[in-house]
Amino acid sequence: MKNNNVKRVLGWRNVFFIVVGFLLLATFLFTTSDLVAVSMYIVSVNKIVYVFAFFLVVLGVVAYAASWYVIVRAVNINFSFRFALTATWSSIFFNLMIPAASFGGEFFRIYVVNRKSGVDYGTITVTVFLHRVITTLPFLTGSVIGFLYIDRFHGLPFFLSKMLMVILAILSVALIFAFILCVKPEILVKLTSLPLKLFSKRFHETAEKLKNVVLGFEESFKFLKKRKKVFIFSLSFAFVSWFFDVMVAYFVFMSLNYLLTFPIIVSVYTIGMTVQMIPVGIPGMVGVVESIMSTLYTATGVPINLSVAATLLIRAIILWFQILVGGILTFRLKEI
Repeated sequence: MKNNNVKRVLGWRNVFFIVVGFLLLATFLFTTSDLVAVSMYIVSVNKIVYVFAFFLVVLGVVAYAASWYVIVRAVNINFSFRFALTATWSSIFFNLMIPAASFGGEFFRIYVVNRKSGVDYGTITVTVFLHRVITTLPFLTGSVIGFLYIDRFHGLPFFLSKMLMVILAILSVALIFAFILCVKPEILVKLTSLPLKLFSKRFHETAEKLKNVVLGFEESFKFLKKRKKVFIFSLSFAFVSWFFDVMVAYFVFMSLNYLLTFPIIVSVYTIGMTVQMIPVGIPGMVGVVESIMSTLYTATGVPINLSVAATLLIRAIILWFQILVGGILTFRLKEI
């Protein structure tokens, strides 16, 4: 299983898109900033404050895993929080390295939990699906409010403004549909009944397995709907995780001895991370997120070279550090 996942991460197509991402990033850096000035900002960073930002992202992932673990325990899936944290960070690794609306890592998480616990795929899928819906809420809410705030008080370039509007609209529609499934899980059964019937004519055994997954999904969701405290605790941990992530950007600017107002910190960072969820094929949306975040910081009055330096330092933590740790933990998962 590990070898297949490694091949998928290091496949030629993924490598190609990584190169594309770095070319986009290089183009942005060379055309919009003074690289010498950017380097000077990075070299002058307060090391102690900057290192503390790494600690914050770890706390963020711990809270993110706790948000899922609350749901897992509610449906009586038994494994340790240590395993939950490892599986969660591994899923983050795959989400960043194999962009697919950030679902590549979730399929991996469902698989390893099934192999670890023996619980049916339908029940596990419910925990992962609900976790993603809950943890997307803080980012989407922050992105919408942040976009309106920056566009209203600072103004945005026309193209960037329209692009963000489209992205946020698409994500909002997707989240609304997810909420409908949460409230009425039987809808999924109705939506999949006809395709499964057609599919079963040629692949009967596979169709039956998929049908059992869907039925297990519906049953587990109905069970969770009666336990509102689970939603409250999970959502609370989700907001704690989001807060720690936002504070990474805050401490990066502090390490650069530049005080930026908290609403701007929240707005730009949240928008950047929401854009990262878009599945255009580039791992971690390298080049795209950096360009958007730097442009947004500059639009709020931050000098362009400082904006670029801060963005690169933020991404070193929130992207590359998470990929590094996630990759190590993925290889440390027990052979299953």
